[in-house]
Parts: sequence; C-alpha cells; structure tokens
Amino acid sequence: MIQRLLANKDAVIQSLALHRHNVIPLAGSEWNKLSGIQKLLEPCEKASKILGGEKYVTISVVLPILAYLRREMTTTDDDPGYARKFKEAFYLDLQTRPDKIEENAMLQIATALDIRFKSLKCLEKSKTDSVWQIIERLMTDTSVTEPEPNPKKPRVSNSLLLFSDSESDDESTGPPNP
Repeated sequence: MIQRLLANKDAVIQSLALHRHNVIPLAGSEWNKLSGIQKLLEPCEKASKILGGEKYVTISVVLPILAYLRREMTTTDDDPGYARKFKEAFYLDLQTRPDKIEENAMLQIATALDIRFKSLKCLEKSKTDSVWQIIERLMTDTSVTEPEPNPKKPRVSNSLLLFSDSESDDESTGPPNP
C-alpha cells in the first residue's frame, strides 16, 4: 500500500489539490517518513514471500528468517525516532512471544538438515550442540521400524487403467456417466 502511494505521489498530490474535500495533504516530511516506513517493512515483505512458498520446503527457513528479522530490527544510532520506536516494538514482540519458536526441536532439526543452514548460525552456540545430539540419537534409534525392502504392490485391473484423470475432458474418451 505504501509502495503504491509513493509511486503515485504526484497524482495523489494533484488530485487532493483539485478536490479539497477537507483533506489535508501530506507534508514533505510525512512523505519522507512514509518512504522510511516502506524501507522498515521490506524485511517483513521478504520474509513473507519466502515463508509463503508453495513449491519448496519452508520449515527449514523459519529459524533463519527469525534471525534475519531480529538482525534487521536491531536499532542503530542512525535511525530516526519513528524507526527506532518501530524496530524496538518489533524486536520486543519477537522476543516476548510465549511459544518460544526457537525452542521447537522440529524446526531446529529441519534447519540443521538443510545444507544452506547446517552451521545453525541462527541459533545460540549452546543450542547447536544439542540439536546435533538429537539428530544423532534419532539416527541411532533402533526402535524405529524399517519398511519392508520390497513391499508388494496391489494388482490393478487393466480395465481401470484404460481411464485416467489426465485424459482430455472429452466425454467420449472417459468412462460412461451412470
């Protein structure tokens, strides 16, 4: 929304100047602040796009994304007041969530097994050792039953193979309607 408003800034200013329906136009400093807010929200947009993927695995990316957001939302001396307030509130929200997502063993294991993140830089050093110990324990656990080496496939009647869902939608090539 902010991107579109900034992209159409001149048109918005001209439209408000023409119609003057008791709307006070934004001052130059407010437009600058909007531009700054857009930059503040860019890490959130990137995180949303990555975590919203449907064609690739995202569970292993959750912890690195959280680490990225924490890094991006750390305040600096160069941040203006509004940016500092936003970053502090965002960072505090990440830190005080009751579910402590960084403690989720499944996320930790998925991240460790993803070759891109196997160093686990997104976790504290004390936690990385325990993640690798859990993985080692899982790999050596003999109570897990192995699947049969060659499970027998059920026989399918040849007449069922004549009709496929991938065939064309032409009714003459599909099964007769009951």
